[in-house]
Amino acid sequence: MRNIQCLKDFNQIEKVYPSDFIQYLRNEFFSLFEYLSNGESEDDFILPLYQSIVIMEESIELENSLASNLEYIEEISLVVTSCLRIGIYNSEDVQLHYYLLSKPVSK
Repeated sequence: MRNIQCLKDFNQIEKVYPSDFIQYLRNEFFSLFEYLSNGESEDDFILPLYQSIVIMEESIELENSLASNLEYIEEISLVVTSCLRIGIYNSEDVQLHYYLLSKPVSK
């Protein structure tokens, strides 16, 4: 499981996940930035842990999230991959969790 709280966190995942998935998560991050920032710059903005973007890497993490305070679940089709976007009620807010369903085939 990985948490994304700030822009620097994307440096750690850019080579791990497909680029269309990373770009989608960046867009989600900037949407949260627009909604939650109080005048901070993009580089200084940090999501609180209970609002961080969570990437689930193991199927057991997905199973556990589905058993918690599930708000919604939807499948997102990207250019090459697809993922689940899962909203989980956490600390009086909905935290976004993602689970990659398909990975591009390496050539």
